[in-house]
Amino acid sequence: MVQRHHRDELGGGHAIFDFLHRKPRDYLPFSSMSEVLPPKGNPSFLGIKMPGHVRLPFSNYIIPTQGGTTRNLRKGTPFWEILESHGVEAVVHRMPVNFPPSGGGAVTLSGMGTPDIQGTQGTYAFYTDDPPSDYRSATGGKIFVVDVVDGVVKDRLYGPPNDFIDYDRVQHKTGRRVAYQDRKASIPFTVYVDEENPVAKIVIDDQEVFLEEGVFSPWVEINFSLLPTPGFVRWAWHDLVNVRGTVRFYLKSTHPSFGLYVTPIQISPENPALPISTPSEYAPELAKALGPYYTQGMPQDSKAIDFDVFGNADYMKQVAIVLDEEVSMAEYELGRFDEGLLFLYFSCIDQVGHSMWRTMADQLDHPAHVEELDVAFRDTYPRLYEYFDTVVGGIMDKYVDEETCLIVMSDHGFSSWRRKFDLNRWLYDNGYLVLKPGVAPSSVEFLQGVDWSQTTVYGLGINGLYINELGRERFGTVPPGLAKQNLLDEVCEKLEAIVDPTTGFKPINKAFRCAEIYSGPNVVMGPDVQIGYRRDYRGSDDSAVGEVADAVIS
Repeated sequence: MVQRHHRDELGGGHAIFDFLHRKPRDYLPFSSMSEVLPPKGNPSFLGIKMPGHVRLPFSNYIIPTQGGTTRNLRKGTPFWEILESHGVEAVVHRMPVNFPPSGGGAVTLSGMGTPDIQGTQGTYAFYTDDPPSDYRSATGGKIFVVDVVDGVVKDRLYGPPNDFIDYDRVQHKTGRRVAYQDRKASIPFTVYVDEENPVAKIVIDDQEVFLEEGVFSPWVEINFSLLPTPGFVRWAWHDLVNVRGTVRFYLKSTHPSFGLYVTPIQISPENPALPISTPSEYAPELAKALGPYYTQGMPQDSKAIDFDVFGNADYMKQVAIVLDEEVSMAEYELGRFDEGLLFLYFSCIDQVGHSMWRTMADQLDHPAHVEELDVAFRDTYPRLYEYFDTVVGGIMDKYVDEETCLIVMSDHGFSSWRRKFDLNRWLYDNGYLVLKPGVAPSSVEFLQGVDWSQTTVYGLGINGLYINELGRERFGTVPPGLAKQNLLDEVCEKLEAIVDPTTGFKPINKAFRCAEIYSGPNVVMGPDVQIGYRRDYRGSDDSAVGEVADAVIS
């Protein structure tokens, strides 16, 4: 009984049930890991209230007089803080869901959940003169169509949102809406493409970077200026009006088509614009000792390979960079570890599993397997495990003695994913999710367009199902208590009975009532049901972000 309570309290204790949660008051999804909060009220000086910003005369520019904050949404007390309270030193590298990092007295580097400089979980840029027809639908990145004129490409690299411009004023003056992309700070760049050889040169932020086709550039630090201020003002207010980031460029192709990939712009580890370590000087210390590195939580760009911006070889080159950085950090810390606890997180097995499972020898019938493209990568994933065997073996030989405990742990297993189940489509088809008159299922985004007065159940997140509960959701329709329980029983029974006509299998093994599988103070923050899918099945990306796909199973 004690073991069961301990296991179940994990979700109800830390309050992370999925990558996405929803706000009951407006149904909008938000990251379950962290949030950016606007400034509270107006600042005061000598008891006198001041405005939240100061407008520069005769311009559209404003200077905020106070900034917002970033808050970690994880609940409970992390184990390294418990250790610290008992006098045990801890170094914790890239712990998931530790952004902004909470360290107490521990040394920490934030991991999964750490955004890029745009505030996303990783948005790449790809510049090409030969885009696919559906390039506007790319997720996880932005594809820009460019022209190559006499071997020259000109465009802009977009960075963080620019809060120093009053876009409402701009729109009022011009009568035109300012697009989201144009609300970001940006830097112009020029690429000079060699006429004969597969090389190019990019000039950006007063720097020249030479590029070779199929090779990642070194890390390049760039500065986004938020105000067009004179040089002496930028010098005096540098950290206020400039945001530093780091990128790598990857020249995918030069001829006959042009393709330039730019990594998501990283929070600079040498000059972090947001907190990524405790103490704050630890991230720059690592950069000084080892060189710049990825700070983004999950740096392997699986979205680029999903949309064919990357091929297998391109993706694995990036994986090799991440792996080298992680191993270098491990060796750096192991070399000076004496006592206490050292936690090291390696992300490559997880991310390569997601992206490259389809290439393995027993996956020839996988719907995403393309033999001529994947045959050369058949052993990639097993060899990655073999490589980590050598890493662990080296640690055991060099650093582990009779007074040292080494724990090797995986956070989950892996399997093939071949079929996706769209929960919101099924709810729509069965009358539980109702759309407003005239709203087509294909136009629903982030649950916008739903008729909440007629809706009783909706889906959000990879596995989450929510009852539109009266008194909890803003426009709830289902009374709590017996009515809610009867509806849950009805929906769960139907979900568990669904059969995929293509395979003859049931996609859903079990619809778990969260009130039965979790305990602790934060169960009420989670979904009402966690969908447990059968092997080879998973929830659709569409339903996860509050959309309604064309088909229930595909």
